[in-house]
Amino acid sequence: MKYIYLLAILSLFCCKKSSSQENKIEEYLDTLEIPKSNKVLIIYIDGCTSCFVNHKTLTEEASKNDEYQIIVVTKSRKKAVLLLGEDLIPKVYLDTDLIAVESGLVSGFPVVFSFSEDGRLMNVTQIDYSSKNLSLP
Repeated sequence: MKYIYLLAILSLFCCKKSSSQENKIEEYLDTLEIPKSNKVLIIYIDGCTSCFVNHKTLTEEASKNDEYQIIVVTKSRKKAVLLLGEDLIPKVYLDTDLIAVESGLVSGFPVVFSFSEDGRLMNVTQIDYSSKNLSLP
């Protein structure tokens, strides 16, 4: 019986955490005035300075897919322009205030937030650059 109570408490805690993350991403998109799409890719380019080629590859891949909103988190717009090039900058949103980092939505590696048709957060996928396959979820 103790295990049932423990399981119930743990499941409540897990549900609360995911709704908290859902609230964070929704508030973040509202703050930056970004329309919610099926998928949101957040790349923190200051978090991994040796990952610039991978960052650009992911941004290029996501920009070809209308499902994605792309957010680049960096202190410097100039750095984003140098990294991504002039062609990609109009296709991305910039978070130069590092709101995504402060709210815990992204740290080192890029993150994809996937939403259902009714706008609920379904899945959060962190993209690991250690894999040779840099495909988006």
